[in-house]
Amino acid sequence: MNFNETCEIQEIPEEVTEDQKKLRLFAYSLTKDAKDWLYCLPSRTIQTWKELEDKFLDRFFTEKQFKERKAEILNFKQHVKELIITPRS
Repeated sequence: MNFNETCEIQEIPEEVTEDQKKLRLFAYSLTKDAKDWLYCLPSRTIQTWKELEDKFLDRFFTEKQFKERKAEILNFKQHVKELIITPRS
């Protein structure tokens, strides 16, 4: 289950916005360096989910990494007789 799916199943009062819910739950999805980074941010500097998402991606997913992953996806090819999923033995 990914973070967004986890947020969707949480029962939180109606007056809590989607941003507030994600901001509150995000720390529970992190470990080690990412969690340390989040807790070291000055309090009240992040007001929206978009702000947190942008800061997180800037810190942990560089432009170079993005371009590398994009190139991998765009250049992906299935070879003749190659299975997409390799059966487990």
